[in-house]
Amino acid sequence: MISLNQNGDSSNALPEKRQPARKTLISNIANDVRVNIVGIAVSVRPLVLDDGTGQVSVRGSFEGKIGDTVMIIGRPMNVQSETYLSPEIIKRLPDAGWLSVRKKELGKEPKRIIIKQEPIAAKTEEHENDKHADLLLLIKKLDTGDGVEIEDLISKSTIKDCQPLIDHFIRCGEVFEVSPGKIKVLE
Repeated sequence: MISLNQNGDSSNALPEKRQPARKTLISNIANDVRVNIVGIAVSVRPLVLDDGTGQVSVRGSFEGKIGDTVMIIGRPMNVQSETYLSPEIIKRLPDAGWLSVRKKELGKEPKRIIIKQEPIAAKTEEHENDKHADLLLLIKKLDTGDGVEIEDLISKSTIKDCQPLIDHFIRCGEVFEVSPGKIKVLE
């Protein structure tokens, strides 16, 4: 952007210095001019990022898939009380560890997600009476790649009143909403 001098002439004008992108979490982007966000893609058309503190929609093209770790430098915009990012740079990162790095940079403790590489049958035997583990296993079994409808999950679950447990999973980041009413385990 070029500034004009007092006479309205740009001949001696110097370009304005561009604001640096501030590294931040999604929950803190509302009043920034430029931000640098790292998050997990929970939707790709449109791109929606989740960093564990919130979700934000990104207006721009993204050639990736759900579950990719993405860094975006862009400008937050507010339209009809919805905040979204207008990206300048969208970059896929090699793994989800970068989300933990970003949270440590900002002094936030990342959520601990422990993924065990065991067969599902072994887990079922091990956690026979554990509602938490059983519901997560059911979500994984019913997921064909694009998430599980919450209504289907509730109807096929043997756990009584599992809606509060599903809400807890979403709040804690163990599952995420691919689209309204559809969830997927974060792996």
